[in-house]
Amino acid sequence: MDKIIIRDLRVNTLIGTLERERTHRQEVRAELELFLDLRAAGRSDDLMRSVDYSEIARRTREIMAEGRFRLLEALGTAIGDMLLEYPQLDRALVRLAKPRALDFAAAEIEMEFRRRDEDLDEPAFKRRNVAIDDGRRRAPGGRDDG
Repeated sequence: MDKIIIRDLRVNTLIGTLERERTHRQEVRAELELFLDLRAAGRSDDLMRSVDYSEIARRTREIMAEGRFRLLEALGTAIGDMLLEYPQLDRALVRLAKPRALDFAAAEIEMEFRRRDEDLDEPAFKRRNVAIDDGRRRAPGGRDDG
């Protein structure tokens, strides 16, 4: 499956559960992976056969800037729901990071959104990885990956 990647999308937003996070904007970084068949667009050189990633980036920035989320998971779900409005996408991966979530580390999540019929019996998203980045990657459950 082909993909388009939008990297290093940075937005100052209100997000978090702490009182200071509810009143002071902080940077959140987003990376989106958009999975779709790009062969027709590549052969025809026609944007209508792909997705307009500048539009997707703009809409993602709007969600991030205008939303008042408590959790990265809620922000990720809002972005994922928007992405699945594009019928060309088979699935999308949303990665979000709060670089200054903690005084000593960053917090990062990764969520996968899928459209296929065989996935309908699973939740709309599947949490892939939640990490606190203090120089070591941690698997879900807090175990070190290495």
